[in-house]
Amino acid sequence: CHLLSTVAPEPAALPASLHPRVAATARSLREQGYAVLDNVLGETWCHLLRDDIITLAERQALGRNATHLVQPDGTLQLLAKRAIFETELRDPSLRAACPWLSQLATDNLLSAGLTDALQGRQLPRWTIKIQLNSGGGACFPFHFDSDRALDSRVVTAILYLNPDWQPAHGGQLLLLPFPLAPVQVDPVFDRLCAPRSIASTCSIVVRRHCPYVLPS
Repeated sequence: CHLLSTVAPEPAALPASLHPRVAATARSLREQGYAVLDNVLGETWCHLLRDDIITLAERQALGRNATHLVQPDGTLQLLAKRAIFETELRDPSLRAACPWLSQLATDNLLSAGLTDALQGRQLPRWTIKIQLNSGGGACFPFHFDSDRALDSRVVTAILYLNPDWQPAHGGQLLLLPFPLAPVQVDPVFDRLCAPRSIASTCSIVVRRHCPYVLPS
């Protein structure tokens, strides 16, 4: 059986530094199309979030990720990926099973920081998407995270929860911030990456955990 890696403390607030640190990425988002922050939440918070994801996986609450392909006639085709699983915290029973992810979803520090980073552009809603990549060479193709004709998403924030990550594990994020040079972001523990550009991932050879924040 799985033993949680951290004993949950009493309810605690997210680090107060989260808002100003995310807000300070405004120039990077504007000039480069992405931003990267390290040591965002701290070790305890990240282990608690990771344990929540493991709990959801053990309860088989994660479904297979699928690429959404819009055909010329407007119909939608789903292309399921192997070894990549995810869910969103819409079901109240899921929220009850992962209290720390739920707190991250309801706290406004991150969304407020992103609003300021986007120079006041309002985010009418934002969604927490939990993702687990179980390895075996699974990856994402290059893609846009949004299409203005289909949704209103303006930025994606990815928090990596991979303790002891090594390059041989795979899972690096590849960004194409045209016209700048391609960028590789390693999925190290407690790193937040917020891209507004085309992205892909290298093949993932070990299990990887991360919650996505999808403001729109």
